[in-house]
Amino acid sequence: MSSRSISSQSSTKSVAQQGPIGRCCASLRGSYNHCTNETVAGGALSEEYGALFNFLFAHVLFWAIGLPTVLDHGYDESRNGDNGSTPSGENGSGVFIITLVLMIVATFIFIFKMMNQCETV
Repeated sequence: MSSRSISSQSSTKSVAQQGPIGRCCASLRGSYNHCTNETVAGGALSEEYGALFNFLFAHVLFWAIGLPTVLDHGYDESRNGDNGSTPSGENGSGVFIITLVLMIVATFIFIFKMMNQCETV
């Protein structure tokens, strides 16, 4: 019996003994490795974690904070928020404009980096 068949039997046995969670994690690990090593988009994403995080975080901020503020109060000085403050408009906190610009910049940077990564592959 060769050493290769012995090692393959022991690895098969250890996967079977891991239980359902171990098999699930092994399956997910295999899928992740396939995505990052075998696909162009997956490889590009795995190289640009920072741009992906910025893209996702900027979108979460805009859709969860910026847009609801402007929908609730409008972009008008006459509609006051809590405690008489101006939540939006020229004298407001600027949450809508800041999150909108942040989202646009993060999206452009993410698209630019993905295009550059895909071209190099």
